Amino acid sequence: MAVQHELKYIILPDEINLGNYKYDHLYEQAVVKVTGSKPGTFMELKGDSSTYGVTLIKNAPNREAAIAFLQYLLNPQGGLKVLKDMGQPPFVPCRVPTAKMKASIPAELQPLVEVKD
Repeated sequence: MAVQHELKYIILPDEINLGNYKYDHLYEQAVVKVTGSKPGTFMELKGDSSTYGVTLIKNAPNREAAIAFLQYLLNPQGGLKVLKDMGQPPFVPCRVPTAKMKASIPAELQPLVEVKD
């Protein structure tokens, strides 16, 4: 986001930057106490990685347009390049955690994702 807003920033190592889900075991060691939903109450929040996901609605009213958008978004020279250029480096190719999940993706999108934890 700092890149998007042309702010000054420093690059932190993956072990502390909240950008690599493989370090969630480290991120969760950071705990902050914040006010709760009722006066005088508090809750503790543990750190975890900040990653984005995308989905195709099962009964999308315009399925063809939704698939066309996802083809652009998941393309390394299209939407993924835009994300990278704006400071939101994506996984290239995009990832799904299981072969079963990949099989459930429309055939047009399957070449744009890999199975990887």
